[in-house]
Order: sequence, then structure tokens, then C-alpha cells
Amino acid sequence: MVRRAWVYRTLLGAALLTVLLTTSVLAALTAYSGAIGDAALRRSLAEQRAAAEAALVVKANVPEEDRQAADVAVRTGARTLFDGLPVRVRTLLRSGPYALPPDLRPDSARDDENPDLTYFAALDRTQVRAVAGRLPREAATAGDIEAALPQSAARRLGVTPGDRLTVTDRLDGPPVRVLVIGVYRPVNARAPYWQLDDLGGRGVKASSFTTYGPLLTAPAVPTSGRVSVGASGWLVSADYSSLTTDRIDALREAALVGASGSGKSTLMNILAGLDKPTAGAARVAGHDLLTMSARERLAYRRRTVGFVWQQTSRNLLPYLT
Repeated sequence: MVRRAWVYRTLLGAALLTVLLTTSVLAALTAYSGAIGDAALRRSLAEQRAAAEAALVVKANVPEEDRQAADVAVRTGARTLFDGLPVRVRTLLRSGPYALPPDLRPDSARDDENPDLTYFAALDRTQVRAVAGRLPREAATAGDIEAALPQSAARRLGVTPGDRLTVTDRLDGPPVRVLVIGVYRPVNARAPYWQLDDLGGRGVKASSFTTYGPLLTAPAVPTSGRVSVGASGWLVSADYSSLTTDRIDALREAALVGASGSGKSTLMNILAGLDKPTAGAARVAGHDLLTMSARERLAYRRRTVGFVWQQTSRNLLPYLT
């Protein structure tokens, strides 16, 4: 029990990092909403950009045996952090990376030592739409793993429903045979849900190699032991339809608490752009704190965030005091 509690400090720290964004968005709306009322506040939070910024996003590498406990921790914490507002939780469970067959690459790139990659994921079915073939059955089937490809990936790879692929585990696990049974696209690639996907719902990301995905599978596949275990993601959206301006203070004053050494200062330094995270995901107001350059980080500190040091003497300029 002690071991698991320690593991979830990191997970809950990630949740707190993102809820700080949520409370800052609500705080920024306080003056505006106070002037024109509850209805305007609710309309503002219903807009797509505001909904994305006011959502709680948690991504963490959780061992398979701990995923259920992590899910409970996120859901319980979200209800508290959103001050009892009704919440909806959407998830994305993914595998580790897999290498695609080299014969899917253009002839000019087949000798490249870095293979193109993909990954399996159980996606929220309300966020995708089949455009060819069908989506995998809800229940996992024996034999080859049924999967659907994003439309952009299928076009680039020249893959169609009915094709069979063998992908190779980059983490030294066994190869996996895949039956492509469909092609899909996001209902809305700009929806907050796609913050959980490393490719942002685009289906393709190119660098020194190209990643295609995710390969949409039955919900049980990522936890079946048939594929490697990757990151777990949760998107928590609050229902603001009953929110009134007099409840903002309670949300804004959500406390960041924890034992000494649990990561509170590190969390605040990452949020402020003072420290750079080395893994996972940290986004504030559309800024990806993991991938920003030093110049971008400086501009972020100048224009996007502000902070007051806990030690009051550090907030004063000696020659002006």
C-alpha cells in the first residue's frame, strides 16, 4: 500500500499541474463574468478553446496492475478539484512503440536505420468515425488483432481494410500480427480529447522517422497482455451548465497541498517555465512545456504566466524598496 501511494504521488501531481490551469482560466474570467453575469460565463466556458484549456488532462506511465487504482485516483481527485461539479471522464490507453514493416516505406527510405513507428490504443468511440470498413469489435477477438488506421496514415502507407501487417515491439516483446479492418478519422481533431494522443489526432508525425497512429483496437487489447504497456491518459471535462460566478472563488482557491518532497515546488517551477520536464506532458494555454525552446520558454515567462515567490524578499527589488 505504501509503495502504491508513492507511485500515485506522481500521478496526482500531474493532475494538480493541469488543474492549476483550470483554476487559472476560471480566475481570469472572474472580472469578465462578474460584469456580465452567469450566462456569459457559461457561454465562454462552452467555447471550444476555453473547454480545452479548462479541462483536466492527466497522462502517466502506469503499470498494468495499477491502472484500475490510477483510474479511481483520477476520478476521485477530479470530483474534489472541480468542487463537486458534474464531470465526464474520457480515457486513452495505449501500448508502447512498435516498428512498422519496412516494405511500407518509400524505396528511398527503406535503408534508413530508424524504422517508422506505430502504437495501439483504445480510444473513446464517441471521438472517432469510420470512413472505410468498420471499427474493431468492442470485445477482443482471438487471432490477429483487429485494428483501424487513421485516414491520414492509411493514405500515406497505402494500407486498406483487409490488409495484414506484422509489427515489431521496440521494447523487445514478441511481434504482433494485425488485421486492418477499417479506416477512421477524428470527429473533431481540435476537440480537447486529442490532447491525450501523442499525435494530436493528426495520424502522422514526421521527424527523423515517422510515427503513424494510433492503431485503434478493442478496449480490452491494451490491458490484455497481447501488446506492450504504454501511457494511460484521462481527460476530465466539467459540466459548467450550472456554474455561477459566486462559485468561481471556491474553484480558484483549490489548494496545492502535499507532504514535503512530494513535488509541489517542482510542479510550480514546471508550470512557471523555470524547470523543463523530461518526460510526460505539460501544457498551459496551448504551450507545450516539454518541447519549447529556450527562446520560446523566455517568451512564455514574459507574456503568459506570472508568479509570486513564497519568500517575500524575493518579490522585492532592493534598489526600489
